[in-house]
Amino acid sequence: MIKLLIMSIKYKYLELKDLDNGGFFTITPDSKTIWIKEEYCHSSKKWSCRKWHDFNHENFFSGNKKVFAELDF
Repeated sequence: MIKLLIMSIKYKYLELKDLDNGGFFTITPDSKTIWIKEEYCHSSKKWSCRKWHDFNHENFFSGNKKVFAELDF
């Protein structure tokens, strides 16, 4: 219960489509991998996202994927 309260203070839980382009997020609250939301890919109907520390690593996530934003790193 206390851990959940701490996580809710540090992070904002939202869907990927609600995050601004260029916004930073993680998949889980304790993840060390930070992603950057890029542009929308119309052919796959998903959002292009890249790892912050490795721009050669790209992944596509659906807009309704739950992510954790507003990071302090």
